[in-house]
Amino acid sequence: RYSVQAVVILHGGRTAVSGGVDCSLKVWDLQSLTCSATWAGHTCTVLCLAALLGDQHVVSSSRDGTLRVWEVASGACTAVLHGEPDEQFFKVSAPGGTRVVSASCSGFKIWDLPTRTCTAALQSDTPQTRTYMIVSMAVSPDLRYMVSVAYGERAVSVWDLQAGRQLTQLHDTCYVPNAVVLTPDGKYAIVGLDYATISVWRMFPPWDKVATISSNDVKDFIRC
Repeated sequence: RYSVQAVVILHGGRTAVSGGVDCSLKVWDLQSLTCSATWAGHTCTVLCLAALLGDQHVVSSSRDGTLRVWEVASGACTAVLHGEPDEQFFKVSAPGGTRVVSASCSGFKIWDLPTRTCTAALQSDTPQTRTYMIVSMAVSPDLRYMVSVAYGERAVSVWDLQAGRQLTQLHDTCYVPNAVVLTPDGKYAIVGLDYATISVWRMFPPWDKVATISSNDVKDFIRC
């Protein structure tokens, strides 16, 4: 048995793909609860998975410094994207069907799948953040903005993907962020914090917090 590090749900909840420390991806039939296929290719731990538009392909990120694109129907690896030497891709997001955003300690990269090239690289304006591991990230449906959470940082970073720069940071004075997602319309960021607390932020000026939701019974961190 190996530890599972990432899971993505496909086909309206009928299929799941998992990845972990055994370097492989496994396809699961959620109706029969059985493993229907194993995909091999990575040489180190699989850290994150994301589905491309239409659920026909899955992209995986790994400590081996590569991103791999897999065809779900056949299990074939259709593309391999290589990072810099010793680069480890902690997170990956697949906005739309032709672009992938990866996160490592070196920063963020935007990849074009048809040409299999990195088209842009982004780094934080905060020097200490540049060496932190990204623990959560999300991209808006219009591919305009990205939000990210770095381990040990007390703010959520907001990025303008079209301009290729960090736009602002969402600071919560009372809690440490652990996870972030965007609403389907991209207008709000929902941040998971310490002590079972969730905060909601506007993704447009003045980029302010509009709500805080806390549980009085649970004191654990929100991780996902």
